[in-house]
Amino acid sequence: MFTSVAWKSRVLFLFSLMLFLSIPCNMILAQNNDSLTILIKGELAEVEQPMITTSDNGRVYIIWGETFGRNYGGSDVIYIQELDSSGIAIDEKTVVVNHEDISGNIGLGHQQIKTDSRNNIHLFWGVFDPYGNSGSIYYKKLDANLNTLVDTKRIVAHPFNSFQHSSIQDVYIDKNDSIHLLTHEKYYIYMDIEGNILDSFNIEDEEIGEATCLEIDSTGNVFISTLNDSHYIYLLRLESMDNSTSKVGLYTVFTDFVNYIREPRLVHNNNSLHIFCRIYHSGSDDERFCKVIDYSGNILSSSNTAMSNIDIEFHTSTFNYLSRNRSNVFSISVNQDGCDRENSVLNFSLYTFHNDSLVSPKNFLTILNDPKYTHGPSVFGLRGNEDINGYFWLCWYVNAGNNGFQVMYLKLDNQGNPCFNVIAIAPEYFQYSASNNLSWMGVSSLSVFFVVVVLMRKRKKP
Repeated sequence: MFTSVAWKSRVLFLFSLMLFLSIPCNMILAQNNDSLTILIKGELAEVEQPMITTSDNGRVYIIWGETFGRNYGGSDVIYIQELDSSGIAIDEKTVVVNHEDISGNIGLGHQQIKTDSRNNIHLFWGVFDPYGNSGSIYYKKLDANLNTLVDTKRIVAHPFNSFQHSSIQDVYIDKNDSIHLLTHEKYYIYMDIEGNILDSFNIEDEEIGEATCLEIDSTGNVFISTLNDSHYIYLLRLESMDNSTSKVGLYTVFTDFVNYIREPRLVHNNNSLHIFCRIYHSGSDDERFCKVIDYSGNILSSSNTAMSNIDIEFHTSTFNYLSRNRSNVFSISVNQDGCDRENSVLNFSLYTFHNDSLVSPKNFLTILNDPKYTHGPSVFGLRGNEDINGYFWLCWYVNAGNNGFQVMYLKLDNQGNPCFNVIAIAPEYFQYSASNNLSWMGVSSLSVFFVVVVLMRKRKKP
């Protein structure tokens, strides 16, 4: 029989343990937030292509597409949602466009979102036929509170093309709030801040292959990289100002007649152009090609920019994002083989632009495989953006064993630590909390595993 003191001690211990286990996961994770582990729960749907952006006044927006029928040519609806700094959705999601507002026989996709210096929002998307072939490009402008400033309008009329599966390559809003758009791998469009076309240039007329990337300097120079026949990289230089565009020059940057060139990209930084790509060698690993070039396409030196970091491990994809001031590069790697039952593991690294390591690779999220499925989970469409306070927001969509998808997002500090638990915004708004090996209140190595799904209430605007 217990003594009175011993009995009270045991009751106090059990009460304390129950109190500890009842603490919400996000409070525990705040004590040890190096990484998260989640298992996908909740509703699934056909959702795709999320994009996230942050404005100069600290606001965060995410857009995505969602399909409700059998519209294999693309999404039925594109939505936009504002988030607060803690990841909570503000008000309800807003419909950007419904495909039936344009035509009942098309799909929507390749959506892009940008903000200007006045914190207004510019939205672009393409339309697709039932076979996935791309057609025209559309535009819409919203204010910071998601009120329409310029309603939906077609800015590029393009017939559906069975040889063209990509509609929007790049969108850039310069310091003067002019819009530069690269579409269909062959059209450069120069627009004002209301989405009116000022001028355009048909890159196809130059017979230099497909346009891959667009960059702008501070004086109105426009640089476009193109890839021709997988063996030639060209640099097209335009000048866009005073409501018109003119060609300055066309230059051959690099040729390789033996191997195959992939995905040339341009980055303008510190008054220099950096061009990088992959070179595929038959029977061996890819080679990383990165050079500094002048405005006439001449190679000045080799470059070791972190933007050109490529995958090292098999079935791993690396995504590199410039910081707002272009001095650093956020790097996210994901194991991408969704045909087995492996967990999806996401790692964070931070580099200077010239590839000096600031934060070594570290795991920040693991999405567990559900044993009842034969595939996945696999992460698709990863996108990232640094906010005005130096936090890194990223979004993606993920399958659940090829049984449906969810759009998720997360916010990281500059050390790669999650600032809140993973949130799924579509098709329903859920917050996921999971962790193991927790340490709190002096209790170490506690083997507790949480999988919590909480339907969140959305915050109303003041």
